[in-house]
Amino acid sequence: MNRFDPERYTGIALLSAIGAAGVSLYVGPQGDLAVPAAIVAVLSAAAFASLKLFAGTVRRPLGLAVPESSRLVLLRDAFRSGPFGRQTVVSTLEGLRREMGVRANAIGPEEARRAVNEMPVHEFREWVGRRLTELEEGS
Repeated sequence: MNRFDPERYTGIALLSAIGAAGVSLYVGPQGDLAVPAAIVAVLSAAAFASLKLFAGTVRRPLGLAVPESSRLVLLRDAFRSGPFGRQTVVSTLEGLRREMGVRANAIGPEEARRAVNEMPVHEFREWVGRRLTELEEGS
């Protein structure tokens, strides 16, 4: 993947700006190299500034794509996150039901709301166990 990465070139632009400014100052106003070095310094500084501004607008991927086989990892993490992960657990169970082609026993909105918001931990885990048993029996 050959994508333009502005952060890679900002250091080069900064070093060339500093180096060219140093050459221009070292040569002094009488040298033939002073004006071209000053021009290179200004252009390099402008390139550095534009690269720094552009680097903030480049969209980077949020993370690696999660392969389909790692659904169990996501489900495990949802259980570990406690009440905040319950919606993921309920959604995963409903997705499994649809993928398995089980027509009956869809999780209704009221049942999902109750499972996510009202059930204590032990009751939620029992509910998940019952749902998995129903999915297994229905397949």
